[in-house]
Amino acid sequence: MISVLFTEFNLDDAKEVWREEAMEDAIEEGIKKGFKEGFKEGFKRGFKEGFEEGMATKAREVAKKLLARNYPIEEIVEDTGLSHDEINQLIAED
Repeated sequence: MISVLFTEFNLDDAKEVWREEAMEDAIEEGIKKGFKEGFKEGFKRGFKEGFEEGMATKAREVAKKLLARNYPIEEIVEDTGLSHDEINQLIAED
């Protein structure tokens, strides 16, 4: 009776089922890993861009205050890190 069961057992079918299950597991693991890495990279990039934009906004605010107090443009450029063009643009906005 046991020999009958083994003869009916198709090793190729078993291997195919195992391959399909292994492939599904690998795909699922790959998706999880990709999402995790993508989220991490996106967070880092977003944080960096947000920080840089915040610093640029603050520099423009400081420059506007210094312009209102009639500071020399050269000093504003030096103190804020903004370019002459950026300072002139702030002047034009007022």
